[in-house]
Amino acid sequence: MNRRVLLTTWGTAGAALLATWGFLSRGHTRRERQRQRTAIAEMFGGGPALATVAKPSRVEAYRLDPLPAGRSWTEASVADYPVTAGPVAVPAAIVGPVSAALLSPDTYGWDFAKSCLPTYGVRLSFHRGGERIDVLFCFECNILLIGRDGRTTGGEDFDRNRAVFVRAARALFPEDDLIQRLR
Repeated sequence: MNRRVLLTTWGTAGAALLATWGFLSRGHTRRERQRQRTAIAEMFGGGPALATVAKPSRVEAYRLDPLPAGRSWTEASVADYPVTAGPVAVPAAIVGPVSAALLSPDTYGWDFAKSCLPTYGVRLSFHRGGERIDVLFCFECNILLIGRDGRTTGGEDFDRNRAVFVRAARALFPEDDLIQRLR
């Protein structure tokens, strides 16, 4: 067999393998993205909750204090965190990027866990109709906690979109030194 035919044959086989791998991995990626979207829906408490975060009628921000002594974060609900400031009306220019980040699978660290104890310092409350979705942010651990109408529904690590949430918190609480020092 001449060298040119051999190279052409190997090149064609290689291209076919790459095309097959691309096709198969795209299906895997599609399945993975669907799994992540389902996980987000469950984390927020279902489809109507996602609609509330995506298109709220209003959003309010609150500054939170740590839980009272003797109260464990593993047993606390979103309502157990003392409010120290707020409500602050969240403008649409902030709501859009925050909502998009909260609903994006790319925000969350699905495959790792942290060994920290979250101290939630900011709560965003998304309202639509009679529904309220609360999202509590711990900027020390980059962990959020989600509640739907006062009941905790889930939480996750948000390292990948921390910057979006920090920018929002800094804009909403310009007089808060601790929030302003967040990076």
